[in-house]
Amino acid sequence: MATSIDELLKKGGGSNEDDNMVDSILQELNQTKSDQLQKSGNDEMRIQAMQNQAAQQQMNEQLRVQQSQLQQLIQQNNMKDQVIEQMKNEFENNNNINKESEVSTSNTADLWIEFKSTIFVFIVVLILTLPILNTFITTSIGIENNTIYTILRTFIISIIFFIMNKFI
Repeated sequence: MATSIDELLKKGGGSNEDDNMVDSILQELNQTKSDQLQKSGNDEMRIQAMQNQAAQQQMNEQLRVQQSQLQQLIQQNNMKDQVIEQMKNEFENNNNINKESEVSTSNTADLWIEFKSTIFVFIVVLILTLPILNTFITTSIGIENNTIYTILRTFIISIIFFIMNKFI
């Protein structure tokens, strides 16, 4: 059986057998064309599927990269939060220590302020009432140790006390 149309035309047929032969050849041609179309369609589908798969893999890779970046960012934020919390705790501890020292120094300062004038008066009176100093002052001024000297001594103590309170 000939499978070529050219051979059939050369023989110059016209019989049923020749018609059947032409039909079968046309069917073969159509089938090969459809096979080629299917193959090319399958090839296109495979190429498109491969492109889709490559695009999907690329998207998956981008998602993995974004997730890893997100995880790193979360870790960095957690570390920053820990550092901030640690600094806050240290600051609070330092404030507590400072407050305790301020309380103790403020108590000391309050006592000093409270008793400063009394201590100065005590020292001035002690110095001015020493017997050796009294005899030295009375002999150098030329007066006797009596009421006038006591009034003078009290006046001097008052002036010294006023000056100390004013400037100290």
